[in-house]
Amino acid sequence: MSTTSADVRVSRTRAALVTAVEEVLEQGSWAELTIGALCTRARISRPTFYQHFPSMADLLGATIRHRLDQTRAEMCVPADGPEVLAAALVRLHAERGQYACLSAEPTAYVQVQAAFEDWLVGRVQEAFPHADPVAASYAAGGIARVMGRWLATDSDRPTPEELARSLWLLNRAVLELTD
Repeated sequence: MSTTSADVRVSRTRAALVTAVEEVLEQGSWAELTIGALCTRARISRPTFYQHFPSMADLLGATIRHRLDQTRAEMCVPADGPEVLAAALVRLHAERGQYACLSAEPTAYVQVQAAFEDWLVGRVQEAFPHADPVAASYAAGGIARVMGRWLATDSDRPTPEELARSLWLLNRAVLELTD
């Protein structure tokens, strides 16, 4: 088998598993958020699952990255402004009920949080390519922390656009110091 066909199969299997997780989250059928149930939905075997993801938490992290990348790809704005952050906030807020099941699974929650921070580091590094990597990680961690608290609050909070602008301005000041 050629490397290209193997790569296609790997991509197809990973995509099928991410899609299966997204379906379960959208339906709110959290009892089906198990490796066995997801394998059935994705029409793969359990050993195949483990060839692609070491754990459920890793699959959930991949799903979050996919959703955030999808949000960014759907946008018609520059990738280096607060608009990307605002779009991510809007999407996460709209889908926050779908992630309620993660609070019961600390390992999955940590993996999802790490995936989100990794995604943010990438966006920060794109916007500030000369910034120190430690500063980019620091900024992304701060953004993730504030966004997590914002998502957990139901009242008396800024709009996604207002929060994104504030976070962008704060982090721009930090990152331009290291530029």
